[in-house]
Amino acid sequence: MLDRTFRGVLDGFAQGYSLYVRQHRESLPAWVIEITAADALAITHTDAPADTASASIVRSLQQKYPEGAPAPAAPRPPVQAPVVEEKPAYAMTDSGWKKASELIPGCVSQAVVPPTGLQRIPEVTVKFAVAPDGAVDRFEDVTSPPASQPVVTAVRRAVYKCDFVPGRDPSGKLAYTWMILTVRSPSAR
Repeated sequence: MLDRTFRGVLDGFAQGYSLYVRQHRESLPAWVIEITAADALAITHTDAPADTASASIVRSLQQKYPEGAPAPAAPRPPVQAPVVEEKPAYAMTDSGWKKASELIPGCVSQAVVPPTGLQRIPEVTVKFAVAPDGAVDRFEDVTSPPASQPVVTAVRRAVYKCDFVPGRDPSGKLAYTWMILTVRSPSAR
C-alpha cells in the first residue's frame, strides 16, 4: 500500500499533466495522452525518469509514432472520483452515522507549519472527505472569508500528514464521510 502523501503527489502530478495536455491538445502529438495516478506510478518503476532527455527515446517515439500515422486508440475515461455523500457533522450522529476523526486528536493543528513570514496561522476551517481506508479526498477551505492560499496550503499539508479513522454508515460499514475541522496553530490558543 502506498503512503498517503506519495499517493497525493502521484495524483497531483497526473492531474497537472493531464490538465496541460487538455489545454495544449492542438499543439501536442496525438500520442501524448492524459494519464492517471496509476500511470504516473508505473513510470516510476521504469528507467523513463532517467531517460526523458535521451535522444534514443525521441528516436524510439518517432519510429513508433511516425508523422501522419493514425492516432492511437482514445484514452480510457478518467476514473470517476467516488461519490461522497455529504452528511453535515451535526446530523451524522442523529442519523446513526459515525463521524470520521483524527487518529491522534489535535494532529492537524500540531502538524501545521506556518508559511514563511508568519509566526502562526489564523483560525482556518477546512472540509474534506475521509475514505473508508482513511485517505483524505476533496480538501477545501470553508473559512469565511477564505484564508490566504499559503495558509490553506500549510493546512492541507498538515491534513495529509495525519492519519484518520474513517466514518461508518448506520449499518456500521466504513464509508466516505465529510470531516469539518477548525485548525489553529498551537501558539494561537
